[in-house]
Amino acid sequence: MSSIYSGKNNLEVRLQDKINIFWKLFPSALTILTMLLLMFALISYHPTDTGWSSIGKTDDYHNYLSKPGAWFADILLYTLGRSVWILVSMTLFWAVKLFWFKYNAHIKNNINNINNINNINNINNINNI
Repeated sequence: MSSIYSGKNNLEVRLQDKINIFWKLFPSALTILTMLLLMFALISYHPTDTGWSSIGKTDDYHNYLSKPGAWFADILLYTLGRSVWILVSMTLFWAVKLFWFKYNAHIKNNINNINNINNINNINNINNI
């Protein structure tokens, strides 16, 4: 009886598995990173920083992310107001939940594959007796 991985060596299977999990988790990981950066920009917002709605007198930015952070925070707060906190928080929560769901699904799938291979090996051992 052939295995579900017949024709491939173990290294190829593990490498393909790593690539698959990377591409499954990449979008949610990127969203988490983006939302965390936006939160840092919003937390360190200062009205005197040069941004979209204001012109500062110096190039000294109070924002943790410097000029891009000051601009993004200013645009978001100017257009969406304080509701931007809800939007960023909910998006961050959704991305973490999606990341966790996909990671757990991948782990469960690997466990099921290992159990299937063990079952096939057990059947082969019984047939050889």
